[in-house]
Amino acid sequence: MVIAGCGGGGDSSSSSTTAASTSTTTEAASSTVTQTGTEELSPDSTDFLGAVLAATTAGEPGVVVLEVAPDSLTRLKVGDVIIACNGEPVANPEELVDCGGDVEIGEQFTIRIVRGEKRFTLAQVASPTAFLGVEVKDASGGRGAAVVSVPSGSPAAEGGLQKGDLITALDDARVTSGDSLVEAVGTHVPGDEVTVTFTRDGEEMQASVTLVPNPGPSG
Repeated sequence: MVIAGCGGGGDSSSSSTTAASTSTTTEAASSTVTQTGTEELSPDSTDFLGAVLAATTAGEPGVVVLEVAPDSLTRLKVGDVIIACNGEPVANPEELVDCGGDVEIGEQFTIRIVRGEKRFTLAQVASPTAFLGVEVKDASGGRGAAVVSVPSGSPAAEGGLQKGDLITALDDARVTSGDSLVEAVGTHVPGDEVTVTFTRDGEEMQASVTLVPNPGPSG
């Protein structure tokens, strides 16, 4: 089961999903190399690891840190370039999010950083951050994330989502499965207002939901 920040539980026939993002906790050894060029940046950016990230278009391929949230736990700094995740090269934010999104809460993954003339590795521990508050399972045929339950008082419940709804998008991110909903929620932080697109009784609907801090995985 994938643990993240939507909810908990599920039936025996398919996995259920809940939704979270990640925060940095540990810094490892460093060594000196030449600086990676970051003068030209992709106009596309992604929020992840408590920072705003974009692909570099000059020098060594990687993901450059454009901004860092003031309340973020990350040790990333503006101008850092992430060139690998778990030892595999990353050339854009989507590849980095995919790598971090595969890690369950409490498990580590590593990212390789270029900072000025230094390179070093940061160990990340996946931890819950933004919380939508639904338990979901994969819908057949990649049609979306089917809602199994909606805890009372959760952001999803406040937004009017119900058991049986089929979530198909979160803002502009298409949702094709429980895992893709996890990834979409994981790009946000508590306090973000998101639009959840879903189908109920064959009718497409939308709900405006404000994400809250994840209370952590339920037992």
